[in-house]
Amino acid sequence: MSRKHARYSPSAMDALSKCLRFKYSDINEDAAFEGTALHEAYETENLNGLDDEQRNAVTGCIQYAGTLMANDGGPDNWVRMKEVRLVLEDRTYGHADDVILHKILPIAHVIDAKFIRVEGDYDRQVTTYGAAVVEMCSKGYKFMNSKDELLYTTGPRDILLVTTHVVAPRIRNIQTSVWGAADLLARVYAEIDDLYARIDDPFLPPTPDEGLCAKCARAASCPALGQAVVAMAKGSGLPLPEAFAPDAIVSLRDRAIAQALVGAMSNWADQVKKNNNEFAKNGGEIPGFTLRSRSTGIRIDKEFTDSAISLLETNGFSRDTVMKNCSLTLGQLAKDQASNTGEAEADVKETLRAVLGDYVTEGQTQYLQKSKRIADAVLLAEIAGK
Repeated sequence: MSRKHARYSPSAMDALSKCLRFKYSDINEDAAFEGTALHEAYETENLNGLDDEQRNAVTGCIQYAGTLMANDGGPDNWVRMKEVRLVLEDRTYGHADDVILHKILPIAHVIDAKFIRVEGDYDRQVTTYGAAVVEMCSKGYKFMNSKDELLYTTGPRDILLVTTHVVAPRIRNIQTSVWGAADLLARVYAEIDDLYARIDDPFLPPTPDEGLCAKCARAASCPALGQAVVAMAKGSGLPLPEAFAPDAIVSLRDRAIAQALVGAMSNWADQVKKNNNEFAKNGGEIPGFTLRSRSTGIRIDKEFTDSAISLLETNGFSRDTVMKNCSLTLGQLAKDQASNTGEAEADVKETLRAVLGDYVTEGQTQYLQKSKRIADAVLLAEIAGK
């Protein structure tokens, strides 16, 4: 197989294997910040800025990796690389949380730390990383981290045995698999080549998937989303539409069924609204509805904040009045400061807490999440007793 460049990371390929046209929508910023902070803490072993629960999760991963190096001669016989950049030539790329190579024996461990609260299947991602380690060692590639710093250099050498580990301390789960190098490479090469061939086929349509439709950026224009919603609704066991009003859903069974439908149906509703709005803007008439416009409010983009404040002050607005109506986005401030100074975001966040003290308030949100990571259709069938 020959490609000019790798196109998708292992995590992206996992989703694309379920739907060839899937694209992640914007993720929750708070969840993204936490995930970044925890992985950075795992890489640096600097736990500043983490609460007790987060510290325990990160410490659990660190200690697990340490136990692996106690075998086969002890820590001095191993090379450990964190946040290491891995490449399968012409196929894929990514960063593994931890790669541990034995200096003498032809064996390696690849660790994928998951700070998740719901079970999931990450086999494709970690096995792809394992295959990349085998290939890179065989070609004598340099191992670099995400900051382009050299971690380890080895001449061409064969790795014959790879053990992959998915470590998820929050759900107290560790998944391990032992692979012969040749079998692992053959499997991963075949899976990736087959997936790319299907992605490149313009005649293959998107596939409705209950677990993906709810978080797909292309849902608003996807022809498969309606199929997913209809299939879920028909299989839900909920009376439709008689008992579909939220306040009419009272039994525990119907509450669970309705909650399982929320994600895909929200995307389906967004798609319907967008398509109908475009239809109306182009002169179409929908019985019972009239196209109207309203202001969503005026605002200043943050890159113009300084200029806007200066203009306001020169036009009769006192600085005190202006500042009373400004707010700081501390998460973005921490990110920008870390970028400017080279500090870890977690350290900057800890500094913000210390400097600002009682001025800092931290919002909390509560939401329902599936107890285990399974497709909505499977969950619906379990709930409905089918």
